[in-house]
Amino acid sequence: MRIPVQLEKPLRRVVRVLEKNKVRYAIVGGIALSQWGAGRATMDVGFKVLVPNYDYESMRDLLARFESQYQQVKRLKRKK
Repeated sequence: MRIPVQLEKPLRRVVRVLEKNKVRYAIVGGIALSQWGAGRATMDVGFKVLVPNYDYESMRDLLARFESQYQQVKRLKRKK
């Protein structure tokens, strides 16, 4: 089963950011199940991340920067 087209780009963006920052992660939920052949309708992507040394502040900062960049891209696309 394929990942819904609306989720593919956001999923790839998040994975790219996590891998670039060497964050260990797992994709969970319906998207993960679909890759094992157990399809389930879903319109979200679930992630679990390993936060090294309980450094939650750094992880929050990383995710906040990603969210900020993502929102900027969305605003630019709407202006076109």
